[in-house]
Amino acid sequence: MGKNWYPIINEDTCIKCGKCIAFCKHGVYDKSKGNTPVVIAPVGCVDHCHGCGDICPTGSITYVGEDTGWIPPNAKADKESACSCGDDCACGDNSQSSENQNKLKGRDSIMQNSKNTTDCGCGTDCGCESTVTTVVQATKNLIIEWRHLDVDGETCERCYDTGENLAAEVKRLNRALNPQGINVKYNEVKLDEAQIHESNVILFNGVPIEDILDIEVSENYCGSCSALVGKDVSCRTIKYDGNQYDDVPAKAIRQAAYEVLGLNNVAPTKSGCCDSGSGCDCGDTQTTAKTMAIYEPSMCCSTGLCGVGVDPELLRISTVLDTLKKHGIEVKRYNLTSFPQEFVKSTVVNERLNDEGVEVLPITVVDGKIIITKRYPKNADFIKFLGIPASYLGEEEKPAASESCGCGCAGGCC
Repeated sequence: MGKNWYPIINEDTCIKCGKCIAFCKHGVYDKSKGNTPVVIAPVGCVDHCHGCGDICPTGSITYVGEDTGWIPPNAKADKESACSCGDDCACGDNSQSSENQNKLKGRDSIMQNSKNTTDCGCGTDCGCESTVTTVVQATKNLIIEWRHLDVDGETCERCYDTGENLAAEVKRLNRALNPQGINVKYNEVKLDEAQIHESNVILFNGVPIEDILDIEVSENYCGSCSALVGKDVSCRTIKYDGNQYDDVPAKAIRQAAYEVLGLNNVAPTKSGCCDSGSGCDCGDTQTTAKTMAIYEPSMCCSTGLCGVGVDPELLRISTVLDTLKKHGIEVKRYNLTSFPQEFVKSTVVNERLNDEGVEVLPITVVDGKIIITKRYPKNADFIKFLGIPASYLGEEEKPAASESCGCGCAGGCC
């Protein structure tokens, strides 16, 4: 049995058919919850067992620690002319929606093209016996298309930088999203001189990045392109996150991808003492919208305060969060037992768990960025990262610095 391998349920797509609960012979799921899958004993899961994931009719199960390239199976329409009802009803609806077919056909439907075996699908000597249905796999795709000038195999400097950013981000996105059944594909379209006005355009499933994010598009003289085509030309520039760019930065590519997929926004807007016009160049910025979430190990309840022998650290955290709530500040709190789907939704948390296992919990995330692992935030951490007065938590305010810190900004902003 492995503590770094266990299933996570995506509640947005789970149809609560109960197949995973009935399948598992290792007590991983809480059977008292009926057909609603709740992971209660992750340590009971067999290392690299995909049994419950293989039989899930909607592909709603992924695994912490997944490193085999396995992708959650999903339904495949078994009749090209079938309506979304899943019956030969002659209604004329030829939508061919496999997702709707799965949900409307009934929770006991098993996809065609399946194969029964007489082991649990663990691929290990776990000793259990069960029947597994191996289904045809289907995934959700994100297609990123990059259009740029190409002259005899050469492109301009700003397009080259965009290409480097894009290639790196596609790899990063696939690492994060493949375990969730999402594939990111990258298409490069080379343009000639007559199409130079389209150069350095990025489309996400056919939608330009400027239509997805708050981006302003303009043009300026491009010496590199001018040298390639032999005449003065202007090329695209963008204004994103308050800054002007000749290339498309990696954080914009990443944010647009997550926006299109409807996942967490991982590129928050920033401002701080180094904003344009502040006269400071120290690089110290802070997010304007402070949102904090704490991802915790499995616990018997939402706070871990039930029963005897209460952990004083858990008591402190609960007290702090209650105090902050009275001041209108809500810190989200998720534990593996009660909120496993939140560990799937947060890409940064999912990646860290895959890399380091459950020992990395608790994890504290502020504005989509991991700031603390393996311990709970101290009072000073709440004050610093939420930007709240120390008096909120009964702490004394520290006097502001009266002299410059030496970074070039006045008033000790650092």
